[in-house]
Amino acid sequence: MSPEDLLALIVVAIGRLDASMNGLHDQDELWERLYKARTLLDEKHKLLLKAELQADDAEFQRLTGDLQSATEKLNAKIGDMTKIDSILKIVSEIASNADSILKLV
Repeated sequence: MSPEDLLALIVVAIGRLDASMNGLHDQDELWERLYKARTLLDEKHKLLLKAELQADDAEFQRLTGDLQSATEKLNAKIGDMTKIDSILKIVSEIASNADSILKLV
């Protein structure tokens, strides 16, 4: 995966969180939890954007694969707000993967 593809994955995840939050303004606590998760991913995206990522590194490829798997899980669960804890866990997994990638720099 290229650094650009990695950044695009995170942008898509942020967009999915934004879309899921649109209908939750009457559920303040749930909206707040999703907003915090969205903010976390946005921060990771900004850090990755500034980082000099080495796409040819085997560890980078492994970690981006893990991040891609986590974003696929998010896409599968995001529509079901009854699984908010699962969604937040997946967002944490994406953020953790981003942190691991940043440690390679």
